[in-house]
Amino acid sequence: MFLSIRNKILIAHFGMVLLVGLAIGGSGYYFITAYVNIDETRHLEFMANTLRERILAVVAQKKSTLQRILDGRESDVYIQNNNRLVLSQYLARFSKEFPVLSYVTLDGEEEAGAVNGIILEGKSDIRNSPILKEIIADPHGIIISYEQNNIGLGVPAVTLAMAKYSFFDDKLIGFIKGSVPLSSIAGVVSGSEIEKAGFSLLLDDKQTIIYAGRRPFTIGKSIEAANGGEGKDISTAPLTKGVNVRRAFILGVDSIAASAPVEGLKWSVMVVIPFAEFNAGVNKIKYATAGVLIIVLTVSGVIFTLITRNITNNITNPLKRFISFTDMIARGNYSQITGIKSKDEVGVLADLFNNMLMELEKSRNDLTKAKDYTGNIIETIASAVIVLTEDAGIIKVNKSACRMLGLSEDDLLKRRIDAIFESDTIAEILYNEIVKNGYVKDVEVVLLAEYGLKVPVIFSASVIYGSDGKTIDEIVCSAQNITQLKRMQRVRDMHLQELETANKYLKESRAQLVQAEKLVSLGQMLSGVAHEINTPVGIGITLSSTIAKDTENIKAAFDDGSLRKERLGEYIDDVAEGSSLILKSLTRTTDLIKSFKMVSADQITQERRVFKLKEYIEEILLSLQPNMKRRKHNIEIICKEDTEVDSYPGAIAQIITNLLMNSLIHAYDPGSKGTITIELSVNKDDPENGVVIRFSDDGKGMPNENVSRIYDPFFTTKRGAGGTGLGLHIVHNIVTQTLGGSIECQSELTKGTAFTIVFPVMKNEDAA
Repeated sequence: MFLSIRNKILIAHFGMVLLVGLAIGGSGYYFITAYVNIDETRHLEFMANTLRERILAVVAQKKSTLQRILDGRESDVYIQNNNRLVLSQYLARFSKEFPVLSYVTLDGEEEAGAVNGIILEGKSDIRNSPILKEIIADPHGIIISYEQNNIGLGVPAVTLAMAKYSFFDDKLIGFIKGSVPLSSIAGVVSGSEIEKAGFSLLLDDKQTIIYAGRRPFTIGKSIEAANGGEGKDISTAPLTKGVNVRRAFILGVDSIAASAPVEGLKWSVMVVIPFAEFNAGVNKIKYATAGVLIIVLTVSGVIFTLITRNITNNITNPLKRFISFTDMIARGNYSQITGIKSKDEVGVLADLFNNMLMELEKSRNDLTKAKDYTGNIIETIASAVIVLTEDAGIIKVNKSACRMLGLSEDDLLKRRIDAIFESDTIAEILYNEIVKNGYVKDVEVVLLAEYGLKVPVIFSASVIYGSDGKTIDEIVCSAQNITQLKRMQRVRDMHLQELETANKYLKESRAQLVQAEKLVSLGQMLSGVAHEINTPVGIGITLSSTIAKDTENIKAAFDDGSLRKERLGEYIDDVAEGSSLILKSLTRTTDLIKSFKMVSADQITQERRVFKLKEYIEEILLSLQPNMKRRKHNIEIICKEDTEVDSYPGAIAQIITNLLMNSLIHAYDPGSKGTITIELSVNKDDPENGVVIRFSDDGKGMPNENVSRIYDPFFTTKRGAGGTGLGLHIVHNIVTQTLGGSIECQSELTKGTAFTIVFPVMKNEDAA
């Protein structure tokens, strides 16, 4: 069904006016109704609370009077002198406030009292009265009790009782009891006007009517809600605390009732208005609101219809001209203009439309030039450009594609893209990827040129979609010949292989040099030990030959009987002294050999074991003693005797040996004397950094630029004086790799050098 813009605007305007009117009217109707209900409800709450406060005021006045009676001097005179007459006369004076007033002992006997000002004769027994039990249970309060038929008054009454204490020892001895007609307290209920049909009730704690104001015939009846329920609470935010407003059937009438409890009396005040009367004002406002809303909607609809009709005429007539011009543009004619001239939005739209026609004509010319320009670029670029259809047929190629493949343009246009790929499988995979993702980028493939020649290329492709954004219009592919690049890569790979071979040879050579350095260190130690052993062994040989020669002489003298006692004593002394020297020399030799065997075995095998750190360092120094004899340096070891570690003793021996030789060579000039300190500590509470070795000397130190290079292989400052440049490099590798720790060097010229080595108490086997 066709609807003109004019009709659509009319319908839209009318609907909008209707909706706005309904929304405004509905919201006004809701809020007016709600606020009227709330106002009426608050009025009921106020009435109920007012009646409650009036009752409480009368009760408070009665309490005050009873307290004044209790505090009177006559009551104390009666207690002191047991004068019943004086007390009765005193009580009769208050007959206006309390028509029935009496004094009751704790035994339940009314010993003195008056009714309507007349003194009571004799005594009454009320020991079974509930009020007596209540006053004894709570002697410090005021007991208020309701009686349906008071004996003294003959009408419903309210009785108040207050305890009496002795004047001297503050002991409970009885209480004053006063009764007043219920009407004297509840009369305030009947004195309040509540609408036309409204009324007020006074209820006891069992919801029984005890005073009814306008409806005395209802006294004694029970208030019941509809269907036996308790009614519906309609006050969500009561004005007064403790006041409850609800809708319920009160005495058979659908009503709105507000009830308020009367504190201390177990009563409640109820103000009741029939629901029909309560809701009458609301209904008037509802009808008035609905009438006003109908009138407003009718007038607004007529006015808006006339205005909208005039507006739509000014819009639809120019639109008809725009429709005819757009049909002309669709046929490719951009030479005409609309001819619409007005000073409103339609005139602005017509000017913009005319400008658009001129821009379209210009854009069509520019597009033609751009196509020619793009075609020239495609023909001149070095990469091959191939344009495909959706089913992979070749529809356009540039000259670079023809040159690269050695085929003419006509030959290529007869083929599909897979025909120029070396592998049909790769061609299919690439085509599926292009269709799925819309492009592929920088994929290395091999194309087949004339005579089956293989051309390696970097292949990219992108999809050009149709106007719907989904249909494939064309697939533009580019292929960059990388034959020369492949040739250069092969040359590069050959050179890289040569470099890797040379690098491997260098690494092997360095490892051999490092091992050779270790063996040289071990050889130096062996040479020193051999030299050190030579002296005690020579002494032993000399002394042994001397003892052997003296023994032959003693034996000859013994054989020919010329042996004298003095000569034998000299021989024994010489043998004893010589044997002692031989034993010392052999012991020294044994210690040197033992230390050398232990240190050399640890360095060669690199086995892990538990050992005492200080004792092992001393063994290392003992094996190095021959190298130290020519130098007068003092070596201090700071370590606890019983310190044990689970590590690699050979690694530690190599570290101490290299550091010590490094200090001997570099730290001191020949003939100088210094102090070398080896400080060792073990903290098993910190397993990761538990072992700390600090090796320091007080030698020459070194400049900062050398500190950063001391661990580099073959770096040395004494190339021709015994330095190889591998000592500290070996130390660094052992600390970081074998022991899994770290090493730090601190040095300053003229202030010596210190190495701090930290490694775990127990290194993991995998790391080793």
